[in-house]
Amino acid sequence: MWKKPWPIIVSSILCFAGLVIVFVTPIVLKSLVFYNSILRPESRVYNLWKHFPVRVSVDFYFFNWTNPEDIYSKGVKPRFAEVGPYTYMVDLGKTDIVWNDNNTVTFRPIKYYYYSEDKSNGDLQDRITCPNPVSIAAAHVSRNWNYVVRRGLSLTLSGIAPTVNISRTIDELLFTGYPDTLTKMAKTFPFFAGTEIPPWERFGWFYKRNGTSDLEGIYNTGTGINSIFAKIYKWNYWSKSPYYEGTCADIDGSTGEKFDQDSLGDRIKIFSMELCRAVVLQYVGDVDVDGISGRKYQLDDYMLDNGTKYPETKCSCSGDCLPYGVFNISRCRYGSPAFGSLPHFHKAEPYFNSLVEGLHPEKEKHDFYIVVEPYTGFTLQARARLQINLLLHSIPGVTIYENVPTAFLPIMWFDHRIDVPDSELFMLKQILNVRWISTTIGVVMMVAGLLLVLYFIMKQRRRNVRMKETLQNKVVLKRPEEKKLLSEK
Repeated sequence: MWKKPWPIIVSSILCFAGLVIVFVTPIVLKSLVFYNSILRPESRVYNLWKHFPVRVSVDFYFFNWTNPEDIYSKGVKPRFAEVGPYTYMVDLGKTDIVWNDNNTVTFRPIKYYYYSEDKSNGDLQDRITCPNPVSIAAAHVSRNWNYVVRRGLSLTLSGIAPTVNISRTIDELLFTGYPDTLTKMAKTFPFFAGTEIPPWERFGWFYKRNGTSDLEGIYNTGTGINSIFAKIYKWNYWSKSPYYEGTCADIDGSTGEKFDQDSLGDRIKIFSMELCRAVVLQYVGDVDVDGISGRKYQLDDYMLDNGTKYPETKCSCSGDCLPYGVFNISRCRYGSPAFGSLPHFHKAEPYFNSLVEGLHPEKEKHDFYIVVEPYTGFTLQARARLQINLLLHSIPGVTIYENVPTAFLPIMWFDHRIDVPDSELFMLKQILNVRWISTTIGVVMMVAGLLLVLYFIMKQRRRNVRMKETLQNKVVLKRPEEKKLLSEK
């Protein structure tokens, strides 16, 4: 037995304190993360959510059609040359915020685009040649009409839009828009009765999108209280998208700001109003973002499939299944034959690039991915890259489209880049460092306590051995004296 109990007391305290630090600190930190991830007007995350503290950038690349005069020449493919980027800095915000009784919040996203001349490779007044989106859309919509009615449309197009191509400035094609006679007159044409027509008289790919919230839609998302923060429950009051069928119609996924860390698996979903559906991303590995480890998810074969590899993705075809790599968004775009893909048909079947010339897919430049910090669920980095394509195909009865080749014509692609602000990155590092440091300290304390006990056990054993040896030596010395006394007697 030890004469003094303090070694046991000290080692017990170290082991107990270490256990508390190792097991209790993560619980406390997770509670703090959860508490600070609840969206409410007085919370810290609210200001970050309502107005992103830094401007993000988006690059627009357009495809200049260099040989439109050869569109009716057999064996000659449409040829394109990429121009850009035309870079904009974007303020991200939310407006018309309504707090609901079911612990969700309803709002409209709003974006302000500011052209960055220094970061752009070109000028907004650059003029390019591209397919005529309004004319192609009108002809495509008429493909199932009565032949006589199609001839009526043919005469109309011959008078106001006699060519498959148009020439416009980048500014007109993006936000300013350009006046289009067919768009203006469509409502007066009897053959467009019953057809959904855009409610404006100008056309631009992002017309009415700068500084307004009208076209972004109305989002209903969770606040973190009896709901999942940033998870979309409804869009435009729909829980099912009217543009798709089956599970593809589910209004599902995150806004992209944060994900439920407890359900981070092989796939995550981000809802895209550009596609009117959720974008599915697949886990591809862990990466480092400014010293923080995150899970990287890419737009990959599941999202790019049309029922070939994954039968459940057939619902994304919208009645027109295509080879792997391109997804149909025509119903989401007023019936226009619009199709989404990765830039330059990256990861798509060679079929699509075989129909045109001038496209060169590159993995590093054209991947769509997002990096999520798994402990908090917050997004560390995002590179949203998508390309808009128009399907050109023969339409009997519409003269200018009767003899055109079948091709998916690339129009433009954008690269939307989002990175966590330095201030938020610093705080995230502190949370993760405290978690790592506390775990390390706890383990060190437990090991120190166990080593201290082991040290005193060994020390006590050595002391016991020495005491035993001393007693034995005394006995050995005493026996000869006893013999001498007995002999004298």
